[in-house]
Amino acid sequence: MSRTSFFLIIMITLAGIAACTPNQPPSTPVIEASDTTVKAGSEVFLIADSDDPDADPLYWKWHAESGTFNIDDAYTTVWTAPLVDDTSHVTVNAEASDNHGNKASSDIVLTVYPRSASSGVEVIVGEKAVEDSALFDGASYGSYRWQGLYYGSEIMKSGVIEKIAFMPSMSANAVFNNLMIYMIEVEREELEANFQKNYEGGGPELVFFSSSIDYPASTDSWFGFDLSSSFDYDSTKNLLVEISWLTGNGSAVRNWGFGTVSKYRSTGSQFEDALDGLKKETVPYLRLSFEN
Repeated sequence: MSRTSFFLIIMITLAGIAACTPNQPPSTPVIEASDTTVKAGSEVFLIADSDDPDADPLYWKWHAESGTFNIDDAYTTVWTAPLVDDTSHVTVNAEASDNHGNKASSDIVLTVYPRSASSGVEVIVGEKAVEDSALFDGASYGSYRWQGLYYGSEIMKSGVIEKIAFMPSMSANAVFNNLMIYMIEVEREELEANFQKNYEGGGPELVFFSSSIDYPASTDSWFGFDLSSSFDYDSTKNLLVEISWLTGNGSAVRNWGFGTVSKYRSTGSQFEDALDGLKKETVPYLRLSFEN
């Protein structure tokens, strides 16, 4: 047998084996959520990941017992929790399929609890002393990451925070995308430039997320964010608030603020994923709403 004939037989044999090998389904999707316990009407960012052994393209489909998706046929989506009267558990399913009809899916269970009907207890932190122009300046920046430090001696109340509000010093109608608010208790009395160091080794809690939110600012009127997840605060510690966003319509909102001389109370950067920011002695005037 010639060498050419031998290799031809080998190639035909391998081709036959390949033809007999069935196409494999995608791997079981792994789902990650921005939060797994949220208030009714809040948004949850979801992302699913899967691999196909045959390198086939993957097609996605999201399903849920209740609530709505902003898009249900991509590997990322935003799910809006339904309105509920009692705490509910909603199963969300992500399904990956290839172009041969093979499928794989997995579930994640999200807990939804009703919003409080009572107004709760409101605590005002600071005073209207100066204008803070950077935090929601969508005209100058395409994105922003900010941290602000509020002292327990200023808040003077422990409890479950349900809402956070700022007071604009101007009227405007701004839109912000992917707006996230985090909270964490810290011991420090002032902030460093490095965002991560300000956590003091802890992990901040995501308490609010919106894929797109209107900020209809009205001069000297509070504008609040109903937290997606309540935050249990102990006033023996200081409260670190972190906010990040992408600009929506390119409008800016200036807010009233106050400060402490020779104490860096905030740090901010025009990049939402920045490691370090510019330190300032001022923070926005703040209103916190606690559960009764």
